[in-house]
This record gives sequence, structure tokens and C-alpha cells, in this order.
Amino acid sequence: MTASDMAAWWGAGLASLVFGWDIYKWMTAGPRLFLKASPNMQLVGDRSGTEHVFVEVVNRGDKPTTITHLAFYSYKSSLQRILRRRNPAVALVPQPGGSGLPFELGPGQRWVGIAEQDAVFSQHKDGLVYAVVVHSGSSRDSLCPLRRPA
Repeated sequence: MTASDMAAWWGAGLASLVFGWDIYKWMTAGPRLFLKASPNMQLVGDRSGTEHVFVEVVNRGDKPTTITHLAFYSYKSSLQRILRRRNPAVALVPQPGGSGLPFELGPGQRWVGIAEQDAVFSQHKDGLVYAVVVHSGSSRDSLCPLRRPA
């Protein structure tokens, strides 16, 4: 093996690594939303005792997205959710408390919304309940499981 053969193999290996890295960067580019949903939250100064579901969304990606809807889905089972062949029961929150919608969520930014807990769970009496954020950065909704209050 000559020096030029070794240089050719070195160049081919290095080019393959760079190409793989570019594919990885392309696959992970864009907005990445992380959701957290907490039930049984009460507003400070609210003497009525109304409990709310608190939804927090953080964009950990490298591109902005626009949050368009806050909703709650319920599925009869986890298998139905995985298959997503059947439509879930949907409850859309028209004007969530906190920040208004639509909301442009840049990289590293946070959005907070609240919804009345009784309204959410009265529409979803059984099954698994998920807080859902619909955004313009993906055709798939971002879901977060929600614990039922005791």
C-alpha cells in the first residue's frame, strides 16, 4: 500500500464521518418542544378554590415555532395511542389562561397556559388523558401525559 492509497482511504473515511455528522444535524434541526403538565394547581389570590391544569412548554431546539392550540386528548388505552389509528377524544381550550395564542416560541423560550381542571376531566371521564400543544414547526402534535386527580 502506497502513501497515496493511505491518503485516499483516510480522505474517504473522514468524508464519511462528516457526511454522517451532517445527516445527524439535519435530523435534529428545528424546534424541539418539551411539555410539562401539572394538575391540581390553584391561582394565588383565587378564593373560589378552582383547580387548574398548568401546561409549560419549552423550545429546546434551534429554530422558532408558533404555538397555535392547547388541547387535551384522551385515548381508551395506550395501544390506541401508539397506533393512532382511531381519533382521540379532543377538548380544545379556546383561550388558555396565561399567554395568549398564537404565540411565537423562539429557541430557549418558555410558554405557559392554564385550563380549568373540572372542564378538562368532565370531557375525559375515562382512559388516558394527554395535554397537547399544536405548533407550526411539526405536523405531529406534542403530547404530555396528565395524571388524573385523586
